[in-house]
Amino acid sequence: DDLKEYAFRSEAGRNIYSAIENKDQKHIDIQDLKDMLDEDTALFIEEIEDEVIPHGREERIFEDCIRLIRKNKLKDSEESILMRLSMADENENEKEILELTQQLMEIQKELKE
Repeated sequence: DDLKEYAFRSEAGRNIYSAIENKDQKHIDIQDLKDMLDEDTALFIEEIEDEVIPHGREERIFEDCIRLIRKNKLKDSEESILMRLSMADENENEKEILELTQQLMEIQKELKE
């Protein structure tokens, strides 16, 4: 499930996400991460550290961000399926209605978790 293109509008954001995703370790050392990136993106991380993220809460905030991005993506999928269900209903396409209903139920189950 690649969230990079969905969640990150800036090239710097996509680069940071890719670098984190490619790390073998569970824990990300910020300095190691900066060393993997170009100078502009590394400066972007420093700005985030200085202005946005309270020291010691980095991992929790990162996890919360990923969780929120996934939830928003699921909500977008839910809206799309509801629209497609409406069109399938108008066309009386029973097979498509069943498939979309199943997808919708799976998404709604994930949203509750």
